[in-house]
Amino acid sequence: MLGVVGIFDPPRKESKRAIRKCRRARIKVVMITGDHAKTAGAIGALLGLNPTTVTTSVDLKEMSDETLKEICETTEVYARATPADKLRIVQTLQSNGHIVAMTGDGVNDAPALKQAHAGIAMGINGAEVAKEASKLVLLDDNFATIVKAVEEGRKVYDSLKRSITYILPTNMAEGMSLFIAAFISWVPPITPLQILWINSITSVALSSLIPFQRGEHNVLNRPPRDTKKILLTSTILIRTVYIGFFITSMIIVYFVLCEIAFLLNSVYLKDSSVTPRVFRDVGVPSLVSIVIPIGLQFILTYIPGLNTVFGMGPMNWWQWNSAIEVESVAVIVRNIFSTQGKQVELDIETELRRLPGCYSD
Repeated sequence: MLGVVGIFDPPRKESKRAIRKCRRARIKVVMITGDHAKTAGAIGALLGLNPTTVTTSVDLKEMSDETLKEICETTEVYARATPADKLRIVQTLQSNGHIVAMTGDGVNDAPALKQAHAGIAMGINGAEVAKEASKLVLLDDNFATIVKAVEEGRKVYDSLKRSITYILPTNMAEGMSLFIAAFISWVPPITPLQILWINSITSVALSSLIPFQRGEHNVLNRPPRDTKKILLTSTILIRTVYIGFFITSMIIVYFVLCEIAFLLNSVYLKDSSVTPRVFRDVGVPSLVSIVIPIGLQFILTYIPGLNTVFGMGPMNWWQWNSAIEVESVAVIVRNIFSTQGKQVELDIETELRRLPGCYSD
């Protein structure tokens, strides 16, 4: 023998960091490879996986389905896996109630990619068959991109919840104001034209910018949400009721400022909005969307002719001062309920974690 050549194909540095993020997000990472068990164990150790037990294709063939269900909950490295093995592992994880995302680049990965809830193919080095069988294609072939996509997905889901949390109370306040006024006064607090103005200009302009807000910074530090849980949670319904009734109790002249104050309160679902970083996390588009309705409201309030059409009138300094004080109270009330609600949710989550298979959102 004249010499020895050693070939080492190390994993990317960002992959190990991405796996750590997955663990914080309660996402289990499993490596399934066709390589030798020793190679798979060494790479798994570099990535931070548990290479103590490496399950091979031979081991899988000798296992019953019930045994494999138990093994899948603890094993993080599989070696010498065939296409049939990969498909069986994915099916077993799904039967255990897991949402499975499968990555692959070859023809032999296609069956497992198609079976998984989210098949993810490599866009650069991936085979066309793998891409056709997948629901997603990575343009950079980087595992860290998947983790970033999970983070963005959680932010999008939070944005949907925050949009609903913002829109329902403000619209409820409009309806309740008209309903209550019908019993106590001949003059409605909001005219049809004013409702049109509020819904088409202020509400739409403000709520449409919620997805541009940063929201919570810890979306990867909480467990996955229960896919069977409805979007309209009890927390949103409770907030809708108490904020809706609170806004209803204010006179209509304060309504636009009320919506702006509640927009700032909707930046976070659980955290308090009484913090300087709320103006950074709300985002430039949202801040612009706040300034524009205020400017338009000033035009409708003070320009003769327009204010007559919309049934409005100029406000003096005392009225503006009262409006600002009322909105400050709205911010305080919301954050008091938020802090108490967050503590209740933490207590519930602590109890749920004691039960196997339970998750809290």
